[in-house]
Amino acid sequence: MRAASRFTAQSPCKRQLTWSKKFLADTMLLALEIASSLCNIGFVVGMINQRIWAWPMGLMGCLAAAVMFESSQLHAEAFLNVLYAALAIYGWVTWQGNNQAMMVVHRAQRKVWWGLAAIIMTLALGWAMKTQTSNPLPFVDAGIFSLSVIATLWQIGKRLDNWHLWIVINAISVWLCINRGLYVYAGYSAVLFAMSFSGLRSWRSVHEAQSD
Repeated sequence: MRAASRFTAQSPCKRQLTWSKKFLADTMLLALEIASSLCNIGFVVGMINQRIWAWPMGLMGCLAAAVMFESSQLHAEAFLNVLYAALAIYGWVTWQGNNQAMMVVHRAQRKVWWGLAAIIMTLALGWAMKTQTSNPLPFVDAGIFSLSVIATLWQIGKRLDNWHLWIVINAISVWLCINRGLYVYAGYSAVLFAMSFSGLRSWRSVHEAQSD
């Protein structure tokens, strides 16, 4: 019995090494979480002021989040952030190619079609999450993703209505994070919720000035 316990018990050095690895992994995840949050807040600040540097900020935020989620074995969330990163690259290239300083703020058109696209995307992605992942609220997450894609495309095209969507998205995100016990992310989403109103006011003033 003593021989068996001697071989199965961890030595102090091995326990220390295991603890050190866990501490390092947790520290790296926290650093990624902070970096992603700061970059995404920077993205919103830049977007409110219609600055092209917002897109690389958003890109870095999405990539940091993707690595963070993948490290936490949250593969679906990591994949969604890779898609967000692709949208950031598309927005960056589009604004550069169209000389974004000359692009005017418009209202979104064909909202019914956009709405149908959001419903179809939500149902398809929600079903995939429900059947392939352990996500407890697959259709809520899918809805947030679908609306976020549309809101980002409207940002790329400088559609004023993108801020209406972000207000809804961030409000739902606050509830979702509280529901999951992610209070830090709930606070972060609340900050983005408030900033969305600032973005709406800023872009609306530009739109009204263009109409005069």
